[in-house]
Amino acid sequence: TGIVGGSFLVVSADKNPSSILTAGGAMGVAIERSNGRLRIEAEGRYRDPIEQTYLGFNREAPQPRLPGPPSPPGPADLIGTMQSRSYGGWSAMANLWRDFGVTEQIDLYGGGGIGGAGFQTSFQHIDAAVPSPPVYAYNTPFAWQVGVGGIWNVNERVAVDLSYRLFGLGWTITADDIAYGFPRSEILLSLRIYEPFRGLLR
Repeated sequence: TGIVGGSFLVVSADKNPSSILTAGGAMGVAIERSNGRLRIEAEGRYRDPIEQTYLGFNREAPQPRLPGPPSPPGPADLIGTMQSRSYGGWSAMANLWRDFGVTEQIDLYGGGGIGGAGFQTSFQHIDAAVPSPPVYAYNTPFAWQVGVGGIWNVNERVAVDLSYRLFGLGWTITADDIAYGFPRSEILLSLRIYEPFRGLLR
């Protein structure tokens, strides 16, 4: 299966949702059932860079370096504009989908998958009183997705698939996840070929 589509912010740190391109492919097996198929697949996808700029607060209030014992922490101060980026994004998922036949050519399906994802991140205060350098990290979190879709069976070996998926990271949604652009709503168009090497086996 070849996959291409758009990936959209579900929750935006700056309330300006952005879209990015996601593309990849999947390979698996389809088991015929009484009213459709059960599909088991391994999927890999790439995602374009995600960038957000927003107003934020100091996580730790700055402390003056004065002689004597340190002063007690003060309240967090609004420091202005922050910028977060995640790039080089990829995901590898094991998916399970259940197709339900509506007509001879139209199927509906639902399901989901679990796996892992990886992306480089950077975080920087870009409007602080004292400019700070960007902080870099590479993340490889647990990933999950759930989705529904519709299939047009062009013939017994070719199908076109339009689907919606919700893609997320980890077991909970944190402020850092939102800052780096997750979770995401994704609209995907897929072209599926059954038994792609049938002709080579003859």
